[in-house]
Amino acid sequence: MSKELQYKEIISKLTRFENRRLIAELTVGAQIVFIVSALLFTLFSLVESIFFFESAARTVLFYTWLGVTGGSLVHFILTPLYRRYFVTRSDPLRSAALAGSMFPEVKDDLINAMQLLNLESNRGYSEKLAVAAFDEIYERVKELEFSSAVSFARGKKLLPLTLCVLLLSGSAFGFSSGMREAGGRLINYSSEFLPPQKHSFEVKPGNIEVARDDSVSISVKVSGAPADELNLFIKDESQPDFVKETIKPGKDGLFRFTVPAIKYTIKYYATVEDSRSLSYEITVTDKPIIRAFNLSVTPPAYTGEKPFEQTDNGNIAAIKGTAVAFSLESNKELSAASLEFMQGLSVPLEVNGTTATGRFKVSGDNEYFIKLTDTKGYSNSSPVKYSIRASYDAPPEITMVSPDSNTVLPRSQRQALSLQISDDFGFSGLNLHFRISKSKDKSTVQQKFTAIPVPFNRAVKETSVDYTWSLAQLFLSQGDEVTYYLEVLDNDQVSGPKSAKTREYIVRVPTLEELFAFGEKKQNEIQKELSEVLKEADQLQKEMEKVANELKKDNRELSFDEKEKLEKLIDKYQKLQEKAEQLSQKMEDLQQNLNENNMFSPQTMEKFKELQKMLDQVTNEEMKKLMEKMANNLQNLNRKDAQMNLENMKMDEEQFKQSIERTMNLLKRIQIEQKTDELIKRAQELQEQLNKLQEETKNSNPKNSEQLAKKQDNIKEQLKALEKEMQELRDKMKDLKDMPNDKAADLQKELQKQQNQELSDDAKKNMQQGNMQQAMHNQSQISKNMQKMQQGLQEMQNMMAQANQMQTMADMMKVINDILDLSKQQEALKQKTQNGSPSALMNKEMREQDNIRRNLDKTINKLGELSKKTFAVSPEMAKSLGDAKRMMNKALENMQERRNRDASGDQGKAMASLNEAASLMQDALSQMMQQGGSGQGGMMSLMQQMAQMAGQQMELNQKMQQLMKGNNGNMSQEQMAQMQRLQQQQESIKKSLDEMNKEAKAAGKTKSIPADLNKLSQDMQEVITDMKTGKFNDDLIKKQDKILSKMLDATRSINEKDFEKERESFTGTNIKKDSPGALNLDGKKGKRNYSENIDKALQGGFTKDFEDLTRKYYNIIK
Repeated sequence: MSKELQYKEIISKLTRFENRRLIAELTVGAQIVFIVSALLFTLFSLVESIFFFESAARTVLFYTWLGVTGGSLVHFILTPLYRRYFVTRSDPLRSAALAGSMFPEVKDDLINAMQLLNLESNRGYSEKLAVAAFDEIYERVKELEFSSAVSFARGKKLLPLTLCVLLLSGSAFGFSSGMREAGGRLINYSSEFLPPQKHSFEVKPGNIEVARDDSVSISVKVSGAPADELNLFIKDESQPDFVKETIKPGKDGLFRFTVPAIKYTIKYYATVEDSRSLSYEITVTDKPIIRAFNLSVTPPAYTGEKPFEQTDNGNIAAIKGTAVAFSLESNKELSAASLEFMQGLSVPLEVNGTTATGRFKVSGDNEYFIKLTDTKGYSNSSPVKYSIRASYDAPPEITMVSPDSNTVLPRSQRQALSLQISDDFGFSGLNLHFRISKSKDKSTVQQKFTAIPVPFNRAVKETSVDYTWSLAQLFLSQGDEVTYYLEVLDNDQVSGPKSAKTREYIVRVPTLEELFAFGEKKQNEIQKELSEVLKEADQLQKEMEKVANELKKDNRELSFDEKEKLEKLIDKYQKLQEKAEQLSQKMEDLQQNLNENNMFSPQTMEKFKELQKMLDQVTNEEMKKLMEKMANNLQNLNRKDAQMNLENMKMDEEQFKQSIERTMNLLKRIQIEQKTDELIKRAQELQEQLNKLQEETKNSNPKNSEQLAKKQDNIKEQLKALEKEMQELRDKMKDLKDMPNDKAADLQKELQKQQNQELSDDAKKNMQQGNMQQAMHNQSQISKNMQKMQQGLQEMQNMMAQANQMQTMADMMKVINDILDLSKQQEALKQKTQNGSPSALMNKEMREQDNIRRNLDKTINKLGELSKKTFAVSPEMAKSLGDAKRMMNKALENMQERRNRDASGDQGKAMASLNEAASLMQDALSQMMQQGGSGQGGMMSLMQQMAQMAGQQMELNQKMQQLMKGNNGNMSQEQMAQMQRLQQQQESIKKSLDEMNKEAKAAGKTKSIPADLNKLSQDMQEVITDMKTGKFNDDLIKKQDKILSKMLDATRSINEKDFEKERESFTGTNIKKDSPGALNLDGKKGKRNYSENIDKALQGGFTKDFEDLTRKYYNIIK
C-alpha cells in the first residue's frame, strides 16, 4: 500500500476518534442544559404560583430563565461543536497526540512520524528514515481503533439525575393546575392576569376576528361557586362606555349572548358578583367585495363578429363558443376567486394580490356568481347572480330555384342549376351529390352518391348560385336516370359544420322521340292559347264598337253606366295583354329548351327566336300606362276625352289582334319547318343506330341474338314513328297553299314503298335463326333508305326556304312599285292643291285624294298578307304607311274646309311617309337578295337573277324620275353627266338580261319563263336609244315603268311555274275589307303608340318640305 493511502487511513481513524469524543461530550452537556433549565423554570413557576407577580416581575424571571438556559446551551452544546468542526478538523496532529496519549504503545510516536512525513522536504531529514519511521508506527496502529478509547461513563452517571429532574418537573406541571397557570403567566409575561377569584370564567370565542355584519355568539362557563346570573359588558368603537347585558344560564349551565351584525370592533368581559373575567376583543374586518370588473367578449372567429367589452355588467348574450375573458379588482388581498355556475361548474380564477383573472367559453344558457375569498378565509356575502343567454349558430338554408322538378337532360349534356343559399355566419362548402340510379346497363347503376364541390362565393351570408353541371363524363345513354341533390355546409367551428340538403331530383336522358314530342306539345299549347286570345280580342273589339256608339251622345258628362262599361273594357284589355305576356314567356322558355337540345336547324331556330321576339313586343308599355291613367282618372273624364281615349284603345287593340294573327300564321309555317327538321334528325338517328347495330350483328355470337333482336324491334318502332310523323307533316302542309305538297307526297310514297318495317322484321327473324349475314343485308338496306330519305327531306327543306324567299321578294317588289305609284299620284295632286285657289278646290280633287287613300288601303292589305308569311315586314314599314293614311285623311278634312294650304302640307307629309316606307322595303329587299346566296342552279337561280334585275330597274326608275323632275326638258351639264351614268346602268341591266336569256336557252328552260325575254330586251334597247338621243320626257318614264312591271310579273310567274310540276300551285288573292289604321305587324308598340303618332303629326312632326324629304329618301336608296 502506498504511503499516501496509509496516511489517509490513519487520518480516517483519527476522525472517527474525534466524532466519538464529541458525542460523549454532547451527551453530558445536553443533560446539564436540561437539568439547569427545567429546575430553574420549575422554581420560577413555583414562586409565581405563590406570589402571583405583576408583569414586570414576571418579565425579570422569564428573561433570567432564558439567559441561564441560553448560557448553558452555548457552553455545553455550541462550544464543543465549534471546537470539533472549526478547530480539531483543521489540526489532525492534535488529534494524533490525544489519541497516542490514550494508548501506551503509541504515545508520541504517531504524531512524530506524521510530523516527519509532512516536513521532510523542508527540514533536511532523510526521506528513507522518515518513511521507515512512518512504516514502523503504521504497523503498530493499523489494528488499533482509536475511538474505542472514548468513554460514555460521565453521561451514564448523569442520566439518573436527569430522569429525576424530568419526573419532578413533569409531576409539578402535570398534577397542579396552579403550576400550569403560573408557567403560562410566566411565558406570557407581558399580559395581565387576574388574581384568583371566587369564580373562574371560560369565555368563548374569546379574542377573535370576524367579518363586518357577521353575528357572534358569546358563551360563558362559570366555575366555582354557583351563579344565578351573569353580567356581560360590551362596548364597540363608537360607544363611550360599556353596555351591560344581564344573562341567565341555560339548561346546560352556560350563559349565552349573541351580538348581531357587528359593524365595529368590540370589547367585552363577564362578571359574577365580585369575580371578573378577562377582557376580550372581537376585531371587525371587511369581507372581500368587487370594486370593478371587466368582461372581454370574443365571438368565434368564423362568425366575423367583432370582440367587445363590458364593464361592471356580468350579463352575457353571445353565441355558443364565445370566449369570455374575466378580470376583477377586490378591496382586499385574495387567496382564491372563482366563477360559480348554477349547473355545478366552477371556474377558478388566477389570483394576484387584489386582482383575479380567468376565462371561460359560452356553452349554453346559464347563471353564475363571483365568489371571492380573502387571505383570512372570508368570502363575499350575497354575490350578484348574472345570466348567460347563448344564441346558437342556426343551420344553413338551401332552396333549389331551378329546376324545381325532375328534368330531362339537354343534348348538350349540361344541366343548369340555380339555387339560393343562406346562413347566419357563412359557409364552408357546397357539394353536388349524384349517382346513376337507372340504366339499361345494370352494371353502371350506382348505389352510393358521388360528391363534387360547387364553386361559389363563400365570403357572403346569402347568395344565389348558378352552376352548370356537365354530365358528359358519365357517358349516359338514352333512358338513363341520374339522381342528385345539393348540400350546403355552414362554417360552424364550435359544434362542427351543419348541413342542409335539397330534396333528391332526377335528370333523365330523353329519347329523340320524347324531345320532339315535348316540343310539339308545347307548341300546340301555345297555338291553342293564341287562338283563344284572338277570339277574346275579336269579342273585345265588338264590345268596344258597341260602347263607342253609345258614347255618341250630346251630354258632356259620362253617366255612371258608361264609366262602368269603360272600366270593364280597360280591365278586359289589360287582362288580354297579360295573357299575351304569359304566352311570350312560354314561347321564350320553349325556344330556350329547343335551342339547348339542338333539335332543329339554325335557320329554323332563328325564325323561332324572331317569332318569340315578335310576340314579346305585342304588349305596349305606353298603352299600359295610358290604360292605367285612364282607369285612375275615369271619374274625371268628360265625354270628349273618353271618346278620344276609346278610339286610341280601339286602334291599339286592332294592332294587338293583327299581331296575334300574324304570330299564329308564322308559327304554322315554322312548325312545318320544324317538322321537316325533325324528320331529317329521325332519319339520321335511325341510320346511325342501324350502322351501329350492323356492326354489333357482325361481331355477335348466338348468346346475344335475343338482345340484338330487341334492338331491332326498337328500330322498327322508330320506323313506324317516322312514317307517322311524315303523315303529320303532310297534314300541316295542306293547311298552307304555297307549300310543296307534291314533293311531300312523293317522299311519303317513297317511304311506304321502301317497306322498312317489313325489312326490320326480316332482320329480326334472320337474327333469331342465326342468319346474321342476311340480317346485316336487311339492316344495310334500311340504312340506305334512311340516307335517301334524308336527302329527299333536305331537298324539300331547301325548296321551301328558297321558294318562300323568292315569293317574298317578288311580292315586296310589287308593293314597292305600288307605293311609288301612289307617291307620284300624291305628288301630282299636291301640286294641284298647292297652286289652286280655295274656291277652286272642288269634288274632283277630293275624289282623287280619296282614290289614292283607297289604293293605299289595298297596298296595306297586301303588306298585311305578306307579313303573315315572312319576318321581313317590319313594324316601321307599317307605321310609315299608317302615317301616310292619317295625313291623307287629314288632307281630306282640310280640303272639305277649303284650307288648301294646310291640305297641301298634309299631302306632302303623306308623300314623305310613302317614300319612307318604300325606302325601308328597298333596304329589306336588298338584304334578302344578299342572303339569297349564289351558285344555285335551275329555276331558282333564274328567279333570283330576275328578282335582282327587277330591283336594279326599280332603283334606276326612281333616280330617273328624280333627275327629270322640274327640268322641262332642259338639263345642265351636271344633270347630263348623271343621265349618262343612268344610261350605262340601263345597258348593264340589259346585258344581264341577255345573259340570263342565253343561260335559259342553254338549259332548255325558256318555256318555263312566261315573260318574253327577247321582247323585254328590245324594250330596254328602245329606252337606251331614247336616252342617247336626249328624248327625256314622260314617254321615257312610262317605258321604264312598263319594263319594271313586266319584270315583276315575270318574277312572280317564275316562282309559280317553279312549283307547277312539283306541287299544287295556288296564287294569292286580294282580300277586300275595310281599311284598318296603322298596322303594328309584329306587336312592337313601345315607341309606336298610335296616340303618340297623332300628337306628333298635330305638332308638325315633319318640319322639312317635300323636296328635302324625298331627296333624303333617294340618298338612302343610293
